[in-house]
Amino acid sequence: MKTMASLATNDLTRPRPMTASAPPAAPGDFNLKVAETANSAIRTVTVKAWNCPGIFSQAVGSLTLNNFDIIGAKSYRQPGSTLDIFRIRNLNGDAFKPIRFQETEQTLSRAMAGAMSLKTALAARARRRPGPGGPPTQVAVDNESSMLYTIVSVSTPDAPGVLFQMTDAIFSAGFHIWMARVETRGDRAEDVFHVKDLKGEKGRSADQVLRLKRAVHAALG
Repeated sequence: MKTMASLATNDLTRPRPMTASAPPAAPGDFNLKVAETANSAIRTVTVKAWNCPGIFSQAVGSLTLNNFDIIGAKSYRQPGSTLDIFRIRNLNGDAFKPIRFQETEQTLSRAMAGAMSLKTALAARARRRPGPGGPPTQVAVDNESSMLYTIVSVSTPDAPGVLFQMTDAIFSAGFHIWMARVETRGDRAEDVFHVKDLKGEKGRSADQVLRLKRAVHAALG
């Protein structure tokens, strides 16, 4: 897989919208950039990709594997390209180092090329289930509110790897993420995904929607 690597400190504060006039790119290409924020402990990572199925979950897994904590994310998809924007911090609180982002890009490149399994690599970091009395995981699939998308809402205890588990489950269930809003509220992950199936349509049958809900629930334990 060809990658177009670019590390920056100031060109991602206002990501440029994807337009028809954007330079052409080969299928499988992606561009990873990093930007500083007003908070020195937080960085913005933007991944723009062309014809990369499952890129959102693969980017999530690559960041997590390299010890970044995703505290917010948005995803925008249109035919042929995606734009994913992540707000991250270091899990261990250390200063950011350029080599870490280079390693993240290498991880993503290998994952997208099929040279490694992020699911296997992250298995050792599987989250703990909430103890007695802890709020249970809640997964809701709304197929009525939008004419274009099936909407998946998830509330679950937050931990490294949780976002990858749910987004990988969505893709494995046969859906692409077209838009995403990822938030951490206290010790809870409160995430909403607008998805379409591999044909570019919202869920069209009750069975399809039920399989999607069960897949996300099963991935989160």
